[in-house]
Amino acid sequence: MTTDEDEDRSYTAACVRTALKRYRRTRRNKNVALGVMALIAAAVPWLLKFEGSSILVWYVGILVVLVHGQTEQRLRTMQIRLASMHDLLHRIAGDTHCRTVRSSSGQGNLRLVSSGGRG
Repeated sequence: MTTDEDEDRSYTAACVRTALKRYRRTRRNKNVALGVMALIAAAVPWLLKFEGSSILVWYVGILVVLVHGQTEQRLRTMQIRLASMHDLLHRIAGDTHCRTVRSSSGQGNLRLVSSGGRG
């Protein structure tokens, strides 16, 4: 390995550590906010004097929102794991020209970029 490759690898490792810290912090904040909102939403039927089946509909709506949040979190975790496996496989194969980058659409999706060579 050359010095440039070592510097690139250490820079990439630092970027990954920083991104992981930010991801964990954001994930924790979202979980806290979702929990607080669920507790507040659970008190709404008593404050607004809901009756009968409207209480059940309200709680089913809260459950749907919570399940959606957990599913989104699991999918994002899988996406991150798949991207890291993809990078590891290319590193094992010796293909330094392929890497995954954030999509320019702002949706947080990853896409493969090839700058020549194999890939």
